[in-house]
Parts: sequence; C-alpha cells; structure tokens
Amino acid sequence: MIMHQTFVLLAITLGAYQAGMRIERRYPMVPAILWTVVLLAAILPLAGVSYSLYAHKTSLLTVVLGPATVALAVPLYRHRELLKQAKKPMLSGIVGGSIAGMMVSGGLAFLWLAPNWLVNTLIPKAATTPIAIGVLHQLGGKISLGTALTVMTGLFEAVTGPPLLRLLGIKSPVAEGMAVGTSASGIGTARMIRESDIKGSISAVAMALSGVAIAVLAPWVSQLWR
Repeated sequence: MIMHQTFVLLAITLGAYQAGMRIERRYPMVPAILWTVVLLAAILPLAGVSYSLYAHKTSLLTVVLGPATVALAVPLYRHRELLKQAKKPMLSGIVGGSIAGMMVSGGLAFLWLAPNWLVNTLIPKAATTPIAIGVLHQLGGKISLGTALTVMTGLFEAVTGPPLLRLLGIKSPVAEGMAVGTSASGIGTARMIRESDIKGSISAVAMALSGVAIAVLAPWVSQLWR
C-alpha cells in the first residue's frame, strides 16, 4: 500500500510536469514548473492528499536533485573560457544583486514595522531552498513560510525576469543568465538551461555564488534591520 501511494504520487507529479512542458511550448512566457505547481495544487486537494503526505511520498525527487545539480558542471566546463572572461563583472554583479535583494526584502518589512522573525524570514528568499533553510535556522525565521517564499520568488522571477530584461533592451546572454540566476535561483536556472547552454551556465554560476553571498552576509543584513 505504501509503495502504491508513492508510485501513484510520483506518476502524478511527472505527469503534471509533462503537461506543464506541453503548455509551456504553447505559452513560452510561463515556465513549465509553474504550470506543474498549479496542476498539482488543483489535483492533490481533490485526491484528499495533504502536502505533508505528498512531500514524504515524493522525497525521492529531492534525492535526485543532487545528481541533477552536479550535471550542471557539463555546460560550465563547455563554456569555461567565457566564464573566465566575464568573471569580474559577474562576481561584482552577483554579490551586489544578492546584497540588494536582501536589503530590499528585509528593509521593506522593517519599514512596515513587521516583527523581527518576519524580517529574518524574508531576507534569504532569493537563495536556493537548501541554503535558505540553513539561513532561516541561523536567523530564527519561520522555515515553512521561508521555504514557500523562496519557491514563490523563484517562480515569479523566472516568469517576469526574462521579459523585463528584454523590455529594457538587455540582450546579452551573460547578463540575462546572471540576473535570472541571482534572483530566481534553481527555478530560474532551469528556465535558462532550456533557452540556451550559455544562459544556463551563467545562471548556474550566479545561483551558486549568490547562495554563498546570502549565507555569509544574511546575518549582517539581519543585524542592520534590528
């Protein structure tokens, strides 16, 4: 019975993602992952499946994220010369963007007189989920809310980021990958990989470096908004 539930929920998840990919091909402005979330949010309550049960039964998907992340090394190696040439502007842009994101998120909550735990929950929302969880533990933020905000931020930035960059006249694949990877972490990187190898490689580097920057600098930003 337990294996049956696991198989069914994994099949539903993969089916929702396949449906999301088909919808994305017709409406490319919205990434497949967002359609997947929408479909699962509609299906699971109808099936009487709670989020906690779903997360437990589909934990295998979390396990395979490790190998999937390591696979990003392939396009990174392929475009290593480009990465070397752009390392200085990338480093300054990624670190600067990470600091700006934390300052704005925490600062707006602080100005609206939000409690300290909420300010700390908002600060790391642009990091990848594993890093954000570690920072939330350190700052005393709410893990469940912080995780949800991290996913929502990634989805929002992945949807709005590329069109906004094009509207502003930014056509460089390096600039686009860097901006999306810094602000939308893994979800944005997944979209960049689907668009081109170069964008995906730059976005992967930006995701990793911004995660490090947030992990190191988040406590300092938290102290600033106390």
